[in-house]
Amino acid sequence: MSETKLDERRLEKFKMMLGMGNMEVVDCVGKGGGIVVFWRRGIDVVLRSKSKNHIDMEVLETGGSRWRFTGVYGEARSELKYKTWELLEELKQQHVSGVPWLCAGDFNEILFHHEKEGGVPRAQSCIDHFKM
Repeated sequence: MSETKLDERRLEKFKMMLGMGNMEVVDCVGKGGGIVVFWRRGIDVVLRSKSKNHIDMEVLETGGSRWRFTGVYGEARSELKYKTWELLEELKQQHVSGVPWLCAGDFNEILFHHEKEGGVPRAQSCIDHFKM
């Protein structure tokens, strides 16, 4: 899960190149943003919600088991990061007990200072919010 910087038309070509049967897209805005989740034919997926920062879906496997996948593209600007954490908290409130939940993507944040190369060091408070 990462920023695509592409619209659905261009991602359709990419889906074909990868041999994937399905996708859910949030189009880019201008030259930035955009996210996509691809999955193979034969996998039953139900879209729960999506926004410029997430795609939330339920996966129904053959045999009846189900699980939840949420792909996240976090706010890049420090002053807007709180929106990512609020989104995740809102999605957590919608979680059904007993259903496994995989939440993955590009959170645009680090857990430890040594993960960052160059630029302005991350504020410890930002790292601490991500750890919660």
